[in-house]
Amino acid sequence: MLATLVAVALAPRLQLALVDSTPQVKVDGVWKGKLVYRNVGQGDLTTYVKAASQYGVHRAPTTVIQFRKIGAKEWRPAYVSPDCGNSNPIEPTDFQRIKPGGEVQVEATFTWSKLVVAADPEPGEFEVRVTFDTRAPIDRWIGGPLTEPAHSERRKSVQGLYDATPHDLFATNVVRVTVR
Repeated sequence: MLATLVAVALAPRLQLALVDSTPQVKVDGVWKGKLVYRNVGQGDLTTYVKAASQYGVHRAPTTVIQFRKIGAKEWRPAYVSPDCGNSNPIEPTDFQRIKPGGEVQVEATFTWSKLVVAADPEPGEFEVRVTFDTRAPIDRWIGGPLTEPAHSERRKSVQGLYDATPHDLFATNVVRVTVR
């Protein structure tokens, strides 16, 4: 029992954060922010550090920018263009180890690498967050299309990194944005 408690206390923990965000944007303007992953645990953390598939159509994991009007209950995906879906085959170099207390900025793979998002078409006060969903099975992470034996070889090359990545639905802090 004590060993289990110690292992949980020392486990790496992933935290997402939006930093350097634009507090105001014009209608049809662009909101910008940077997404960082932080290791708030006491052990090394391995995670996928690319800007992942916006809508999860082509492969996992998914990174979704969400907006909602202040006071609204439901989050909705932001319009992002273009959305290539990040179907490129996953590579071992797409993962990075983060030391305890360390952080990395999510690497650019889309035009929204700095979370460049078309603003809502109406003025108002909005909240913005980003979710990162790593719960999908490894075969959804592979990308492609890859035929055999390339698919199996790719899976073998990233299996240990996938296994070391925390699998959960993570969300950033919420930032306020005024659309004028």
